[in-house]
Amino acid sequence: MRAFTIIAAILAISVSSCNNAPTEKKTSPTTDATTPDLTTWTEAMKTSILADFDKGIDSTLYMPTPDGNFSDVFFFRNGEVKKKQYLSKDSLTILEVFIAGTAGEFELRRKFCPNGQITFEGITLHNEHCGMNSWWHCNGQLEHQGLRYRSNKFGKWPYWKKDGTPDHEDNFGLMGYLDSLSTIQFSGRN
Repeated sequence: MRAFTIIAAILAISVSSCNNAPTEKKTSPTTDATTPDLTTWTEAMKTSILADFDKGIDSTLYMPTPDGNFSDVFFFRNGEVKKKQYLSKDSLTILEVFIAGTAGEFELRRKFCPNGQITFEGITLHNEHCGMNSWWHCNGQLEHQGLRYRSNKFGKWPYWKKDGTPDHEDNFGLMGYLDSLSTIQFSGRN
């Protein structure tokens, strides 16, 4: 049993704060004195979730939809779903979700363009987006990115055009959410 402890030097997200109910791209968001750079936390969490999946799977379930246009593929280890993949009828990945944690509370979600380019990547905790979320144009250029807490946008969100030039920036404020961000412990059991 290997425990991963992620203590981000800048910030991390508290399990209790994020939910009271139940080829990689390196990017650097626009930061200033009031917007922390959560790229470090996001990369560390992504690495931990993928390391949990890399421990292996013992079974796979392939389920085509009744109309035959899509398929759901579930990857299991010890009876727990560790990855969900949604495929088009041409077997192109539309969405993949890596699931980790003692009760599957963490997810790394990725959406894809028809050309295979990642178009979205983000971490969820108990099905709510927390931390840095990034979107790309299908040509691989960063489209926009920003911070979320309990799926709410906060801080500055820069946007870029398809050619990579800056487009605009939204500021959602709500920097009080930063007070809710602290330390996470991820146990890579199973």
